[in-house]
Amino acid sequence: MKKNVIYKSPGLYTKKELEEIKNDYDCRDITNGEYNDIDEEDIQEYNDVEWNYSFGDEASWKGTELDNQEIVVLGTLGLWNRVPKVKKVFDSLSKAISACLDGMDDVEIFEDQYGNLKIDGYHHDGCNHYILKKNGSRPKCLHFTKELVKILAN
Repeated sequence: MKKNVIYKSPGLYTKKELEEIKNDYDCRDITNGEYNDIDEEDIQEYNDVEWNYSFGDEASWKGTELDNQEIVVLGTLGLWNRVPKVKKVFDSLSKAISACLDGMDDVEIFEDQYGNLKIDGYHHDGCNHYILKKNGSRPKCLHFTKELVKILAN
């Protein structure tokens, strides 16, 4: 399955991805100009910047037409004693995403080859899997990245 990863928390990075971050991230010690090893705080800072750009308070799509639509969230919750199915409608994309991320230790947000926005959230009991769609009599794909490109172009 082809997927376009939009955001992934540091706990889910592979060694190769961590090396790429090291190469992209400026690891110089400001006081003496020497390069130091990247540490967990550096990775978290890098991740926070990525988060704000994609989904945080600074996200460019918040408050736009992409955000201001009813979203239905379908999924399964990985609980310690069962895996119930869930369905809930939210009045905005940002509220739906926030609800899906609540209580997660690590997350991956991605779009599949059909334009479905999906969230996998990992926590101490297991894994929650969500799919977010435009609400309606027949829920439709969000095509998040395609819509985001339109917003950024304006």
